[in-house]
Amino acid sequence: MPSFPVRRSVPDTPPAEHLELLKESGGVCPFTMEDGRPAWLAASHDAVRTLLADRRISNNPAKTPPFSQREALQKERGQFSRHLFNMDSPEHDVARRMVAEDFTPRHAEEVRPYFEEVFGEIVDEVVRKGPPAEMIESFAFPVATRTICKVLDIPEEDCEYFQKRTEQIIEMDRGEENLEAVVELRRYVDSVMQQRTRKPGDDLLSRMIVKAKASKEIELSDADLVDNAMFLLVAGHEPSANMLGLGVLALAEFPDVAEELRAEPHLWPGAIDEMLRYYTIARATKRVAAADIEYEGHTIKEGDAVIVLLDTSNRDPKVHAEPNRLDIRRSAGNHLAFSHGPHQCLGKHLVRVQLEIALRAVAERLPGLRLDIAKEDIPFRGDALSYGPRQLRVTW
Repeated sequence: MPSFPVRRSVPDTPPAEHLELLKESGGVCPFTMEDGRPAWLAASHDAVRTLLADRRISNNPAKTPPFSQREALQKERGQFSRHLFNMDSPEHDVARRMVAEDFTPRHAEEVRPYFEEVFGEIVDEVVRKGPPAEMIESFAFPVATRTICKVLDIPEEDCEYFQKRTEQIIEMDRGEENLEAVVELRRYVDSVMQQRTRKPGDDLLSRMIVKAKASKEIELSDADLVDNAMFLLVAGHEPSANMLGLGVLALAEFPDVAEELRAEPHLWPGAIDEMLRYYTIARATKRVAAADIEYEGHTIKEGDAVIVLLDTSNRDPKVHAEPNRLDIRRSAGNHLAFSHGPHQCLGKHLVRVQLEIALRAVAERLPGLRLDIAKEDIPFRGDALSYGPRQLRVTW
């Protein structure tokens, strides 16, 4: 019987135990969680898409099983944030609409010139210091930080403080230390939200506050608004930093890919989707059945936990030929790296633009990029749901 979580034996490949589930009937399989409660693993592309789109699947954190020491502590204390990701419809739909206009494809293109300038400066600094370079600290975190600070209009002088706190929050296995970082960051966000409540500006957080105060469909307290701002800050930083690190790994490990992209830059958008599919940094997401659900002859009972394996679904051979190969010329736009359904990643358009600009700068300004450490010695965040390298030493 399968289990969860399972540590990866190869960092950039889903566990073999989970890949085997792709051969199971319907790509779903029952199992028993450590606390004895019945649960299901969904692995196939179709199963993941179908279940994530089903409104009978709940995201209520009070009902879903904890994935980490931090989540266990929050559940024990009843400390559940009321933000977008933790809401179910219909209130989720209302809250999502309050911020959706800032995450459209048009808006993502509008910030492209800013990204090109700032990310170019970050890579230029890496070049100036010369090889070797540790690309998580010198590239991935700064790019992720400047991105989300731009989106939320966080003052540039506060970016370093924000980056340090989010780095601590990323590590899900630190327990009390992790929660302390959350508390500190929340105090900062609370002060920002108070300022923008008093004097709204032309920015995402101000618009969210104004719409929430005027809404007759949902009631969000000041604390709820801070929760949502915290969610946008952290969710917009951690996955980006991890994916940026993995993108550098791809360019360093597969120099032929970097060469193809330098020679044919029109391949970049498709290459980004393929990297997202191949690495799928959000390994899994959890839900709970709010009613009985029938799928491919299986009955998922009300109250059963459902663990949706995003990384495994993106290696489904029924959808992606030779799924364990990085192929930047394949059409990978139907990947599930951004999840699916009502809770699909809000920032997917922005992320695509960010990754394209930042990784293209690396590929073009660091020709000859290669690993300065054996791949098997790269330290990864193996216990986090959103995985990525803790450090990545390269040379050129």
